[in-house]
Amino acid sequence: MDVKGLPQLPQGGWYELLLSKNGVIGASCGTFVIAGDETAVRLGVGYDLPGWREAGRYDGWVVTAHVPGKPGSGERILLTT
Repeated sequence: MDVKGLPQLPQGGWYELLLSKNGVIGASCGTFVIAGDETAVRLGVGYDLPGWREAGRYDGWVVTAHVPGKPGSGERILLTT
């Protein structure tokens, strides 16, 4: 995944890529931090993804930001497919 345009978060902050269903956050696929203007992220998951969309379990992807000192910040969706 290539990431562009997301701001660097305060020290200790991170972004999270998750699967979603009807815009509701589902399973996590991993976390990442931003370094510079563009970041390449390699994420691996410990579960089987083939057919995830066809099975109707998930229908999209979302990105959230976890900001230190802001409880609940990881629940706000920043980007979605």
